[in-house]
Amino acid sequence: MRLHKRQRIALLFTTLVFTASTPALIPTTVRAFPLFTVFICAADGNPIRVATAGMIRESFRRMHIDAQISYQPWSVWRDRVFYPNSSQLGAIYDEGGWDIFIVGFNLDKYRLDPSFIYDSQLIPRFNFMLFDDYENDAMLDNIRLTYNDTQRWELMKDWQTHIHDASPIAILYYPNTTFAYDPGWTGLEDISYIFPAFGDPIVRHQLESEWIVGRYYDPDDFLPTFSNSDYDRISFSGIYESLFRYVNNQDFFNFNQTPALAAASWDVSDDGLNWTLDLRSDVYWPTGHQFNASDVYLTYIANVIPTLQSARYDSYLSAGLNNESFEILSRHRIRVQFNETIGPYAWARSLLNIEPLPHFVLSNVSWENWRNHPINTGTTWVTTDVNGQPYTCYGPMGLGPYVCSNSTSGWNEGSRSFKAYLRGSDNDVGLANGTKLSYFMGNNGFGSSPLPTVFGSIFGSGYSVVDYLRNGTIDLIDPEILSTYHGLFFSLPWGATISSTKPGFQSIGFNFKHPVFGTGIATPNGQREPANASLYAKYVRQALNYLIPRQAIIDQLLDGKAVLGMECIPPFSNSFNSMLEPYTYRPEKARQLLEKAGYVIPTIPYVNPLGVLITLMGIIVVISVITVTVFLLYQRRTRQTRKSK
Repeated sequence: MRLHKRQRIALLFTTLVFTASTPALIPTTVRAFPLFTVFICAADGNPIRVATAGMIRESFRRMHIDAQISYQPWSVWRDRVFYPNSSQLGAIYDEGGWDIFIVGFNLDKYRLDPSFIYDSQLIPRFNFMLFDDYENDAMLDNIRLTYNDTQRWELMKDWQTHIHDASPIAILYYPNTTFAYDPGWTGLEDISYIFPAFGDPIVRHQLESEWIVGRYYDPDDFLPTFSNSDYDRISFSGIYESLFRYVNNQDFFNFNQTPALAAASWDVSDDGLNWTLDLRSDVYWPTGHQFNASDVYLTYIANVIPTLQSARYDSYLSAGLNNESFEILSRHRIRVQFNETIGPYAWARSLLNIEPLPHFVLSNVSWENWRNHPINTGTTWVTTDVNGQPYTCYGPMGLGPYVCSNSTSGWNEGSRSFKAYLRGSDNDVGLANGTKLSYFMGNNGFGSSPLPTVFGSIFGSGYSVVDYLRNGTIDLIDPEILSTYHGLFFSLPWGATISSTKPGFQSIGFNFKHPVFGTGIATPNGQREPANASLYAKYVRQALNYLIPRQAIIDQLLDGKAVLGMECIPPFSNSFNSMLEPYTYRPEKARQLLEKAGYVIPTIPYVNPLGVLITLMGIIVVISVITVTVFLLYQRRTRQTRKSK
């Protein structure tokens, strides 16, 4: 039987409708009656975190948790999570705050101790989870009072056991660092430990004299005092020098420091409370002023002034340091005295390893105006050199190998790029009287080494940086942009990759004011037993920990180039507790914990209500079309029968 054109169209439409509605017939994740709702907050522009958030969302949804994702620029989350105003403090996502936040921490030459993240006295500062736990605080205080390394390591292991159970943060993994770079450069073999401060690897290129890094966020601050982000340091790192350096990764891991601006190692009293340091006397600022203890003293004081909101204020506060802790002994000698009631802070050498700022400039600026000063915004400002002549600086000023003394240097808002010139090079305008000051370190880094005369960065996002590298616009890609598996995109002669251990971790922080997994007052058992609500909140956090597909994230997004996360102390540390059981992907364990919090979880998945509606509409349309088609066929056959009679 041959169908009429209208009948064929009707049948085709029926097929399409049925095909389109078929996915809605498959049971999907819960949306109408979830256990609770949670927003996974992540910075946009970072492909790995975007994909990680998606994988976690789907895992949560399979357990009937209404997981949503909010992608926002880093600057938005920085203010909501780390620097909330009084109205935002503790607010959940629906109230202008956050629920859970994907964030990475890099342990670097300035901050080797991640325990400050958990210290309740740092609320609402760097304890961004608002984790307030008496036993945790007591254990941290005991650790800080213990000066013996071996004893302190054991205490750190016990502390990890406690926070592993409390789960204020879910450690996802310990990543490798993978750099994509122009293979024309050499000397990058041990670059990760100082990224983005390219101090020790003596990178060279036969043809190029500019070293430009592709980054994916604009810098917010150019003073190390304010910056808590590698996105900033990619731009300004070449401007500064610190008191100590690490020659290679192994030295970093074992905390073996090499003096840089320091003339020698610290002289420490037997009780570990009194630290004295001699400074180099052959170091000069680009203006010709001699580096001295006043510069170091001012930088230390800046870190303990509450109104300044230094990025390191939390660590200094946790160590009991204040403006009376520092004393200038002579022009090139300074002393630091720790509070005996708190003890010799376990990571004191890291804490005191600062990048000095110019006293002759900033001592004349009120604390309230530091953040808006051009030295921090990367724009033009004028001072006087050692000869009393005008000196124009086009951005930050430090004691590092590069200087912003040329009108084409500093931060360019239009091109979203930053450039600085090697001190003493032709591009360095030098002092007003024509004198040019070379970088003091000589062969121990930059200075007289045959290195690039220009250091800088330029904005790029996602895969656009690959094109930048291919066409020679940049020389290295910020490893936060691309993961290891993207090495497939790079090929000689324009691109190569190198990977090494990264001292840090990627994690998810939980907002401890969230009524479900923070305070627990909104859990079923928390409503019935308010006195035990915090216990039920912990069960939910642990359940969420078991629902994170860590290994799948590592395998699918990082090409296996990472180590399964345990706690905030990374595996290479002597204080790492290897006896802990990691939170691996265990949905049944998560189900048990959620049930302990009072949730009743269906054994079969709910059907997406939107899918149900689409399915019902599809069925109605299918039935209608079939009915019309049968009716038309019946009419046609009836007419044919009448004609035959």
